[in-house]
Amino acid sequence: MRQAGQQEKSEGKGLLSKPAVYLLRRLIGWTVAIALSGFLISRLNPDWRWEQVPFHSLIEGVGGFVALVVAYLLLKSPVLSRGLPEYIWVACALVGMGALDLFHAGLYPGRQFIWFHSLSNFVGGLLFALVWLPARFSNIAVTIRLPLFVFCGAAAIAILTLSVPQAVPAMKNDVDFSEIARFLNVTGGIGFIAAAIHFVRVATNNTFRFAPVLANHCLLFGISGLLFEFSMLWDAVWWEWHLLRLAAYGFILYFFYLSYICERNRYEGELRKLSQAVEANGEGVMITDMNGTIEYVNPAFTDITGYSVSELIGNNPRLLKSDVQDPKFYEQLWSTISSGRMWSGLLIDRKKDGSYYPARMAISPITGEAGEITHYVATQSDMTEYRKLEDQFRQAQKMESLGTLVGGIAHDFNNMLAAIDGNLYLASRYAENPVILQERLSNIQQLSGKAANMVQQLLTYARKDVVRMQPVSLRDVLQSTSKLADSLIPDNIVYDFQACAEELVVNADATQLQQLFINLINNACHAVSAVAEPKLVCLLEPVTADQAWLAKHPNLETKQLAHFSIADNGCGISRSNLDKIIEPFFTTKGVGEGTGLGLSMVYGSVQRHGGVFEVESEMGAGSTFHVYLPLMAEPAGAQSDNEALLPDVSGDGELILLVDDQEELLETNAYVLESMNYQVLKARNGEEALQLYCREKERIALVLSDIVMPKMSGVKLMETIWEMDNRLPAILVSGYDKLNDPLPTGQLARVRVLGKSNMVMELGSVLHMLLADGKHDKPLPVIDEGAVHG
Repeated sequence: MRQAGQQEKSEGKGLLSKPAVYLLRRLIGWTVAIALSGFLISRLNPDWRWEQVPFHSLIEGVGGFVALVVAYLLLKSPVLSRGLPEYIWVACALVGMGALDLFHAGLYPGRQFIWFHSLSNFVGGLLFALVWLPARFSNIAVTIRLPLFVFCGAAAIAILTLSVPQAVPAMKNDVDFSEIARFLNVTGGIGFIAAAIHFVRVATNNTFRFAPVLANHCLLFGISGLLFEFSMLWDAVWWEWHLLRLAAYGFILYFFYLSYICERNRYEGELRKLSQAVEANGEGVMITDMNGTIEYVNPAFTDITGYSVSELIGNNPRLLKSDVQDPKFYEQLWSTISSGRMWSGLLIDRKKDGSYYPARMAISPITGEAGEITHYVATQSDMTEYRKLEDQFRQAQKMESLGTLVGGIAHDFNNMLAAIDGNLYLASRYAENPVILQERLSNIQQLSGKAANMVQQLLTYARKDVVRMQPVSLRDVLQSTSKLADSLIPDNIVYDFQACAEELVVNADATQLQQLFINLINNACHAVSAVAEPKLVCLLEPVTADQAWLAKHPNLETKQLAHFSIADNGCGISRSNLDKIIEPFFTTKGVGEGTGLGLSMVYGSVQRHGGVFEVESEMGAGSTFHVYLPLMAEPAGAQSDNEALLPDVSGDGELILLVDDQEELLETNAYVLESMNYQVLKARNGEEALQLYCREKERIALVLSDIVMPKMSGVKLMETIWEMDNRLPAILVSGYDKLNDPLPTGQLARVRVLGKSNMVMELGSVLHMLLADGKHDKPLPVIDEGAVHG
């Protein structure tokens, strides 16, 4: 009640303008003048009479009509009724008085004439006095129907009175009103005075702006009821209290008029502010009808999509639909909003120029008075810049972990180089012993392969490319990443990796899973840095979620999950910080020891994969970080990143154009090709290779070229050659896993990209595959575009 009153006080501030206040003062002045005039006339000329039935009927008819109108407005106006719990008794009193006064206005003076007036005054005063009842009597559900019951009751009494006039008690003696008439009017007047006192008390507390008007209304009606005691039919006092009643109705009707103007101006102002807010909003806003036809878009929406207002109005939102989401996505969206619920999420839309952009959208249904859906309102934010910032954060965290990894890997790499150097020394000492020589060379080959794999893992982890979701074996990804993490974990930490036998195939981006795992390992290493016997335990297993757990995580679509956890016996996390650890840049580490992005990126990556991230921790007892990812319904026959290699076979004397700007590699690779029974043309850059090709193009069967070279890159070289012969196969060699220039889509079937670190091991089988069917006879087998790095 107090809050509602304060709201009403706020809404009523400045309700009456200066002209309105001036007019109200004049009306009060005229009321006082009428009261004094009637009193003076009755004293100066006690025998004055003015019998004017039509004028009297007009006054009573207008009063009765105004009473019913005000009661209706009071019942229908939430602004007025919600601020006064006892408004229901006011409405009942006005309904009863209005109905009886209308019957009274239609009669000529007589017994029934005075009876209707007296009964109206009595019923009105009695019902108005009920405002003193406690609020609980005003809020019961049955009181909502009370005004209708009162109206029906008043109408029934009126009909009974007109049907059986002899049942009406005597209302008038020879020249004066009867005692019962005086009792009914004076009692009603006392009831009005009591109600006026109540509303004055309410008005004094400033809890409801309608209270002063009701206090004035009741006061005037109370005075008129008491003046009935001193009046006679058609004398000055008799007319005086009629005019007081009319003035009371005039006050309350004028207040409602001002309330209507005020409310209309306020709503128009709010509507204008709302419209300006929507127009100026930085987020795109779109309103459609229930069938999805666009009816409104704000300027931000046109800026985001590139479409003009005229192009969008009357169209369907499918105009922005991209092919990234499958039909089930839109079916679920439409099912949600058509059932009356709000939908929100991320999707990829298409601009007018055909470019795609990530968008965060929220769609809410708009319902009518009957609860039916009439429109939909959608807000949309362009997430392009946010995604760029997110990628920068992710890359920053990745580089932080990578810097730590490099320090550990340098140690392992130096060990490998030392071992290679030792084996080379032994090979030179025992060059005449074939068995020992072959053993030493085999060791060198194994060590170089390990070094190449380590470099490849670092490049894969550090690469900065588009997230590619595909079926991957979580067990294989975590096992390979665990080997990489061995360089990150200090030697004094006991590290135990326990993996299940199942592959646990999930739909994920392998690189993001690697980063997620490294971030958790890095975080755990920091947590145990001050522990005497530090220990990390990683566990990977399949789990089946129960209904209670799924109810806490409604975003999960399956109960079959892959669960891996990393537990440490470190310092633990306080309860106050447990909810903050996933916030970007939050860290409890010292200055320079971390960016505060690690766990934030872990949480974001798990969310992106549709999984769940949970933390268990106790101060001084360690922490356990849990990651749950949905398992795919069917095992995926996903191949590894490296294709299965064909047996190493020799060539048939084909001519290979070999291109490399490094003299040592050029000579070494030429010897390797010649040992495989291929002929070799050597070029030291792209321009020289192009000249050789133009001279020997009828003989050249394949081009094997380095990618990064001065003057002309390997990709540019092949693009130029393919303009002359678009069927010529090629092998491009890269020292890392990213191409600066994309390969032409039409040539993906006749090109392979190899890494320099393991090129010799794969070269023979790749050459055999590309040259197996001849240079021009048949199309080469099409490969997956994703298999070509970059």
